[in-house]
Amino acid sequence: ATIAKSIRRLVAEGYLERRPGSGTYVTDWAQRRDDEMAPQVAVLVPYGHDDFVSSLLKSVSASLYEHQTSLRFFDSDGDPEKEAEFLRRLLKQPANGLIAFPISLTKNEALYREYQASGHPLVFLDSYYTDLDADRVVTDNVQGGYLATRLLIENGHRVIGHLMPEEASNPALIDRRLGYMQALAEADLPTYPH
Repeated sequence: ATIAKSIRRLVAEGYLERRPGSGTYVTDWAQRRDDEMAPQVAVLVPYGHDDFVSSLLKSVSASLYEHQTSLRFFDSDGDPEKEAEFLRRLLKQPANGLIAFPISLTKNEALYREYQASGHPLVFLDSYYTDLDADRVVTDNVQGGYLATRLLIENGHRVIGHLMPEEASNPALIDRRLGYMQALAEADLPTYPH
């Protein structure tokens, strides 16, 4: 009686279908529903064809597979408007988390803030909004700028420029400049305006 009651309930909910004279089967709807309910992590990148992004996606995908989590991928093609469109979609149909490599740090902060306020984890890659308290994975750009400049100095260069827009707000660019300036200061070399 308990089994029959359970089967009737699963049929009523659409997980099973009865075929007279044949048997009871799991419906395609149930499989689709289970797939839709599986945990998802969204990944938003500015350039999907980039080697860094390809290796990143491969690593993230492998890790998610181990945890039976699916991947939602979006490439903004370097367009802040496309990035905003994806973020708005994600606000309507949230993933269980978002890994984002923002294209512009002067646009879309409000959308990232709204996503984070929805209670879902947000992790920034490389670039990040300094006013948003979110996890981030970044390279040591200060050290990178320092080491690159030191290498040039060690190879005899004495006039070394670092090009960066004056209004740059990207923390990665600012940090690289700090490393550059530190290496020049240690070698008693002058820094030049932007």
